[in-house]
Amino acid sequence: MKRFAAWLRHWWVAVAAFVVGVLVLVVSWFAQERMSSDAAAWWGSVLTNVGAAVLLVAPIAWASERLTRQVETVREDVEETRNETAAVRDDVQRIRDETAEQVEGLRQEVATLRDLGDRLRDLREAETGRETAAYRRIGLDGTVPTREEMVAALALADRNGVVDPRHGPRAAIWPGQGVYLRLRYVEADYDGPDLAFEIMSEGGNVLRIVAWNEGVPLEDAILGVGTALRLEGMDPGFDATDWLRRISETLTVGASRPTAHRIVELHQPQWAVTTRGVVSYSGELCDLSPDEFDDGFAREQVEREPWADHQSLDSAIRAWKELNPPPDSAWPSTF
Repeated sequence: MKRFAAWLRHWWVAVAAFVVGVLVLVVSWFAQERMSSDAAAWWGSVLTNVGAAVLLVAPIAWASERLTRQVETVREDVEETRNETAAVRDDVQRIRDETAEQVEGLRQEVATLRDLGDRLRDLREAETGRETAAYRRIGLDGTVPTREEMVAALALADRNGVVDPRHGPRAAIWPGQGVYLRLRYVEADYDGPDLAFEIMSEGGNVLRIVAWNEGVPLEDAILGVGTALRLEGMDPGFDATDWLRRISETLTVGASRPTAHRIVELHQPQWAVTTRGVVSYSGELCDLSPDEFDDGFAREQVEREPWADHQSLDSAIRAWKELNPPPDSAWPSTF
């Protein structure tokens, strides 16, 4: 049947079969009409069946061939689609695997970075702890600091930007009298003292310098400060322990956050003077730049806060202005 259907795959074969079938039917009719014998009748019936078969088989075979070709075409299309789907599935699986590998790689990188961040944070905390301990040893922990401890603390503050490279921290000798004692350390690269006490006015004018030389205990250095105060006509007696505590606290506050770096002095209980302005070191965090000192809106915004201490804020702003007078001032600042 397949061979016959393949033979009948062209349209003219079907037409020829149709013509043959018609001719066979005509002959069968002619035989039945013109011949009256039983043989003629039998042949007429046979020819009629043959003609009808030829008429029916040829179109069916031709249609079957076309249908077979269409089914084959559809099968090929389905197979091609199946192959393409399999290829797409393989690509999707490959992309999924690659994505999984990339995600795992990123997860490991994130974990590595997190570990690195944790290590860096631990190192920073350890360094901050060592720095704070060095600052506390010069006045907050209740011991008498040695010269070596004082040099180590001031050198660390200079290296980490806690104080201005040119100057050290200062604190008032007597509260409210405008006379300050500053502790300054400079690496010994010239003939002057590398560690010294500076007696100065609120505006930063240095009145006397008392060197703290190697081998000299703190008590003798403080006695030298008292002698310098007497020469300036001032009372030589002051609470050196409280002054050292305030210097130590100044350095500790300066190391607590970057905005308090380059610290100069504290105005207890809340504000600190830096070379860039004033910052709060207790209560809420707040910074005021010099442009905001006389800005009524900025001052009002700070002063209306319930945590703000107005007296220490005014004192800190006044001290900053004394240290940084206008250019036409008769007493230029040393800061």
